[in-house]
Amino acid sequence: MYEKILYPTDGSECSKRALKHVVEIAKKFNSKVFILHAFPFIPEYIGSEYREKIVSQSTLESERITKEAAAVLEENGIEYEVEIIEGPAHKAILNVADVRDVDLIIMGSRGVSAIAGVLLGSVSQRVVTHSRCPVLVVREGKGE
Repeated sequence: MYEKILYPTDGSECSKRALKHVVEIAKKFNSKVFILHAFPFIPEYIGSEYREKIVSQSTLESERITKEAAAVLEENGIEYEVEIIEGPAHKAILNVADVRDVDLIIMGSRGVSAIAGVLLGSVSQRVVTHSRCPVLVVREGKGE
């Protein structure tokens, strides 16, 4: 049923709670997991030298975050791949879900203030709204 699962993570506690669900479901269905971390787009106008440094630092942070998740999956004998993408998180998640043809997205939800949520929308809300596959959103403080 869930052969391929996408696990987008920002390294937050809420994302780590979602990883527990990833492990449970992936073990049950013998799923392959795609770990995804997206970092914000760095504009060209800041200059190539500075942009390269920022992208390099962002990539290193992304690798740190995804390695933590990968270690948990390895400990549980779950097959995985890592994706690191520059760009808006919700677009990266939806793109990887489509390209990898995943059956399920499991992600954490971070609290957004009422005004910011209305004006901008959260990443999880955008993914739920536009995803072509089921999305399991693990709320903050839940999923233990």
